[in-house]
Amino acid sequence: MKSKMSGFTLVEMIGVLAIIGILAAVATPRIFEAIRESRVSAFVEDVSTIRTAVTSYYKDTGQFPIHNGLSANANQHQLIRQGTAVAGWKGPYLGQELVNEFKPGSNLLATTGTAAANQGDFDGNGTADTTGTSSFIQVDGLTADQAMRVSDALDKDGSVTTGGKAWFTGGRVKTSTGAAPAATATNVVLFVHIASN
Repeated sequence: MKSKMSGFTLVEMIGVLAIIGILAAVATPRIFEAIRESRVSAFVEDVSTIRTAVTSYYKDTGQFPIHNGLSANANQHQLIRQGTAVAGWKGPYLGQELVNEFKPGSNLLATTGTAAANQGDFDGNGTADTTGTSSFIQVDGLTADQAMRVSDALDKDGSVTTGGKAWFTGGRVKTSTGAAPAATATNVVLFVHIASN
C-alpha cells in the first residue's frame, strides 16, 4: 500500500517566491518614499514649533535665541534653559531638545545672522525683503531631493529651478550656498528664515 505524500511541488514554490518578489519590488520604493515624506513632514512641524518658541523668546527678552542641541556650551541652549542671565527669560520655550531627523548627529539649530544669506526674499526678486538681524534655522545633512521637498512644503516653490524665485534662493528656505545642489548631493545645508527685527 502506497501512502500519499502531501506538500508543495517545486513549481508551486517557485511561483510563490516569484509573486513575493514582485510584491516586494513594487512595495519597497513606496515604503522608502513614505519614509522620505515623513521626515519632511516632521521637519515642517519642527519649523512651526521652533518659530513659536523663537517668537516667544523674542517677545520676552527682546533678542533672538541661539539654540544648538549639539553644543556643549550651556549658552547655546537658550530655548530650553538659561545659560547666562538673559533679562526677561521665561522659558523653557521648547519641551525637548532639537533633533535632526534627516541626519541624526548633524546640526539642527536656531541661530541669528545679519548676512544676506540669512534674510528672506519673500517676493522672489533676488533682493532680501528683510534687514537687520534675522533668526533662522540651519539644518545640515539633507539630500538634494529632501532639500527641494522642504522648500516646496514651506514656500510652494519646489518646481521653480531658475531665477529669483528658484526654490534654493527665494522665499523663506534657501541653501547655504544660494545655489542649486547637485542632484546627487547628500549633505545639503538649508537656512529657513524665522523672523527679523
